[in-house]
Amino acid sequence: MKPIMTKDGSFTFKSDNETYHSISGAFEEAFEKFAKPALKDKLSFRRLRILDLFFGLGYNTAAAMHYYWQNRPDGYLDIVGVENDPGILDEISTLHVPQLVKKEYDILRLLKARDWHHEDKMVRISIIIDDALKAVHGLKDGFDIVFFDPFSPKQSPELWNLEFFKAIARMMKQGGVLTTYSCAGHVRRNLVAAGFEVKDGPRVGRRAPSTIATKP
Repeated sequence: MKPIMTKDGSFTFKSDNETYHSISGAFEEAFEKFAKPALKDKLSFRRLRILDLFFGLGYNTAAAMHYYWQNRPDGYLDIVGVENDPGILDEISTLHVPQLVKKEYDILRLLKARDWHHEDKMVRISIIIDDALKAVHGLKDGFDIVFFDPFSPKQSPELWNLEFFKAIARMMKQGGVLTTYSCAGHVRRNLVAAGFEVKDGPRVGRRAPSTIATKP
């Protein structure tokens, strides 16, 4: 894989004719479509548990750490990432990222050497290298936030189905928030059928909005 620079100066990669992030700005997308919409109403929480499905390069996690600690410097994050491609995880160790998130991304660079686990006084991060459809069934319940960031419904329809959303909903706390970039009609219908309340998220890099789904 070759890195592709996006318009905000951050890099992404391309796989099977789809990029891992928006070309308009990879970190812009991580902040505006995922981290901020999920966290903005939970900044009063002293501890948060986050599930980062389809972890990839870890941009959503890095953005979440930065945004949360910027607003809640005494906060603690317990993050579980799920990713089935070790190759994309390997890119974390050398990838150039914006100075804004360098401190947070340096934490992610430690993960491979520590068997994909890191823990300190501010954060615990564990990466599960497995198929997300299987991995979710072995996770402990109680997530406050889910970042749902797979390839598109067109390319990977099996990841956007009702049963998978039901499995995710079962693991989330009441009031938990799922953020995703897709606003496709059938995706939102499946989220609603799985028990979520759905609304528009930010429009970043395209006309269509992203999606914010809350477990009532």
